[in-house]
Amino acid sequence: MVEIVTGVRAITSIYSLSSAVEFKNQKKYFMVAAFPSDEWQLFKEMSSLKIDEGQYPGAKDRGKIFLGSQYKYNKIFNTPIKVGDTITLNGVNFKVSAILASLGNPQDDRN
Repeated sequence: MVEIVTGVRAITSIYSLSSAVEFKNQKKYFMVAAFPSDEWQLFKEMSSLKIDEGQYPGAKDRGKIFLGSQYKYNKIFNTPIKVGDTITLNGVNFKVSAILASLGNPQDDRN
């Protein structure tokens, strides 16, 4: 029904679930979010998120993901995650194509 509201141009769904995230022999659990891969352009248009490193995956880039800046700067794992690394979510490998910039002061995340 949202699609009939005046001013709504497009709609999409976002899936959120708890996931085992593995990187270099470490496993931690986080909430992760995903949306249909054919909705990349819509996501880029509607979000105010900026890229710190890399680029958003394209609509046909299966198996690629982007991560928040905390994975690079906040020592979540023993080794910071960077573009080109592979991480595992619930047993499935994904290549990191982008790291998002911090929403706050970038220096806050780098200490």
